[in-house]
Amino acid sequence: MKTVTLKAFTKKLDNFANGKAIEKAVTKSCLLVEKESKNNCPVQTGALRRSITTDVNGMKGEVYSPLDYAI
Repeated sequence: MKTVTLKAFTKKLDNFANGKAIEKAVTKSCLLVEKESKNNCPVQTGALRRSITTDVNGMKGEVYSPLDYAI
């Protein structure tokens, strides 16, 4: 069992309450989806692969491609 100081615990609790921990988890998850999407998409010119991107705003994350032919 790990011992944590009251100061460290309070900081983690504040980060969670402010949404920082959730935003970090959303960012990490979106980047994983982006990576897997790029690895699994078909490649002819590489434009689709390069266009896949991640946008995180607070607790909302989106992985997308602005290309018309992207599904």
